[in-house]
Amino acid sequence: DEEADEGGDEDGEDDKDAVADAMDDSKVALLKKECDDGKAAACNDLGFAYDKGNGVKEDKKKALGLYKQACDAKDQFGCNNSGIFLERGFAGDVDLAAAVPFYEKACELGHPWGCTNAGRMNFNGIGTKVSKEKGYNYFTLGCEKKNPWACNNLAWHKCNDDSVCTDAEEKLARRAVAMSVAIVRGLLLGG
Repeated sequence: DEEADEGGDEDGEDDKDAVADAMDDSKVALLKKECDDGKAAACNDLGFAYDKGNGVKEDKKKALGLYKQACDAKDQFGCNNSGIFLERGFAGDVDLAAAVPFYEKACELGHPWGCTNAGRMNFNGIGTKVSKEKGYNYFTLGCEKKNPWACNNLAWHKCNDDSVCTDAEEKLARRAVAMSVAIVRGLLLGG
């Protein structure tokens, strides 16, 4: 990975339990119907099925189209997944400039990884002009949504920019570590 800032499953791609199980034809048909009926979450779940080839033939371009459809219908997961696909070129060419607004919309809709990814892109000028202020704002939102990588990025960048960590920034860094430890414990101990 280019950036350690993403963490977790690298960028917050959402593999919801609804599609984590092997899908049969009836589940795929139901998701297609629900997506056609305007259910944003179904579009994201169907996109994930095409992304991973779960119950359907893998088709990254179709997955991206479904993720975008979910995002258009205000699904935070579809927005973040669209950003990931565009940033990494999973469905074709890399399009960093197109990825940024998807991450920003994901954040606006409440997705912690969307905030972290939007912060990383803005802070580092990836696909957009450098804006440390916007980066800080997105990292702050991600941290408030309990994303440890957002807290870590916020503290790390603030400390480096200021050359000295304030008490508040040190608290952020400790909060990031505590959240990371809780995540690892949950993964290792099953909850």
